[in-house]
Formats: sequence, C-alpha cells, structure tokens
Amino acid sequence: MQLRLSPRSMATLALAGLLSALLSILAELLIDWSFAPGMIFGLALAFCLHRLKWVKSVKELAGFVAICTAAYPAAFWIGLAYPSWFPLFRTVWNGFIPPTNAFFVAGLAGGAIVVIAFLLLLRIRDLRSAALISIVGSVISGLLGVAGWLWDGKMSTAIDHVLTVVHISTDSPRNYAELASIFITWQTGMALLLAVSFWLSQRSDHARTPLQDSPRRPLQIGYPT
Repeated sequence: MQLRLSPRSMATLALAGLLSALLSILAELLIDWSFAPGMIFGLALAFCLHRLKWVKSVKELAGFVAICTAAYPAAFWIGLAYPSWFPLFRTVWNGFIPPTNAFFVAGLAGGAIVVIAFLLLLRIRDLRSAALISIVGSVISGLLGVAGWLWDGKMSTAIDHVLTVVHISTDSPRNYAELASIFITWQTGMALLLAVSFWLSQRSDHARTPLQDSPRRPLQIGYPT
C-alpha cells in the first residue's frame, strides 16, 4: 500500500467524524440506543476508508464497524456506569456529576479499542510502531473525552437553543448538551487521530520495505590482469 495521506483525505475523515457525531446526537435524542453512536462512527469511517481506497475488503470493514459499535458502550460502562468493576480504571463520583477523570478513562478505553482495530485493519507489520501508536493514541483519545466534557460549559447554551428551536425538550434526566459536546469533540478528533495513525504506520512499514525487498546483487570477483 502506498503512502497516501493528503490534506484532502484528512479533511474527509475529519468531516466524517463530525457528521457521525451529529448523527449520534440525533440518534441519542430519538432512539436512545447505546450501540448507535459507535455504529454510526464506524460506518462513517468505513465508508471513507473504502472511498479513499485505503481498505478494499468489505468483510474487514464490516468487522471494523462491529468493533466500533461495541467500543462506545464498553467505554461508557468502564468509565461511567460501572467503574468499580474495573479497579485499574476506578473513578469515584457521587452519581450526579462525574469527575473529569471518568471521561478520561472512558475515552482511553474506547480509543484503545478503536485504534487497535484500525491498526489491525491496516495490517501494520511493525509491531513496535503499532504498540507505540496504540498507547499514544489511547492517551490522546482519553484527553479528547476530557476536552469534550470541559467544552460543555461553552457549548451547552447554544445546543440547548438549537434543541428548543426544533421543539425538542431539554428537560431530561440526560443532559444532551454534555453528550453533544463529547460526541463532537471525540468523534471528530478521533477521526483525525486515525488519519495520523495511518500515516505513521505506513511510514514505519515504508521505511522497512526497501531493506527487505531490495534484490541481491550478484557477487562479482575481479582478477588482476
């Protein structure tokens, strides 16, 4: 596979992430299905990967969508719903206002699943680079979760206004403004992160290929005349 990461392809993936976030918000408002955001995110990325010709196998893309579908509820359960079940990622909160580290844990867990699945989809051959990309990508994913939570203060007023305009009540046990800010920040940022991960993985494989695939020259022995 050739190294092809252009500003256009990065913009395409970022827009796909943003579109999936908006559709995820709509899905949360209308159907409240815990698997919907991950599935929408996976479908949006899979469509872009196929259009960009980064991945051609429909079966492999379907597997990637399935993993993304499971990543969202897994992140929610680990970081927010049942943190006491996971001692390594335990977060303590009163059940009303989650602490910031809960969103870091949720983003870290979901990001780790998505990044690893993405690297497997690309069939990266350099395991050391794959491990490094997975670790760094997971940490950045956790920071995106925190950023989405912190953005709530600035985005909630505007989002609540939009919901009121379209006649959707904001008086709900679930704060859709908070969910919206997290979806927009995490899914858009994660799409860009995967694009950079693609570039890094391909560069590492490209750096190894010339040494592995270069033909051997025949041994020439010269005799003095």
